[in-house]
Amino acid sequence: MIGIKLFGSNKPYEFPFSIRKRGVEQKLCFGAQSREPDMVLVRRIRRALAWVDKLRSGARISEVAADEKISPEFLSNNLKFAFLSPDILEAIVSAQQPVDLTAKHLFRVSVPLSWEAQNAIFLQD
Repeated sequence: MIGIKLFGSNKPYEFPFSIRKRGVEQKLCFGAQSREPDMVLVRRIRRALAWVDKLRSGARISEVAADEKISPEFLSNNLKFAFLSPDILEAIVSAQQPVDLTAKHLFRVSVPLSWEAQNAIFLQD
């Protein structure tokens, strides 16, 4: 709890808070805020799943990339979003994932193939 005196009042107000690590920085989170799903991350997952469907139907990475007007490297680096564990996907769509689990973070790190390993790494809060 943190106590804050507001302007014009001698009464202190108390707010529950938590400190979340996000990379090298820390984020001060107040109260039980309801979160919305990270739509950047949801869109990235949806696109990756669509790309995997095209690849499974016989398209080449270069063809899918040309259709999407992106580089084959970008497509390849983003395919990992299609292979996230069901627990991670559920956390993302229900906005319950750790605050540092973002599209930018997942793009930059290596994602293991094992769902158990993914959960151990990415769902630690």
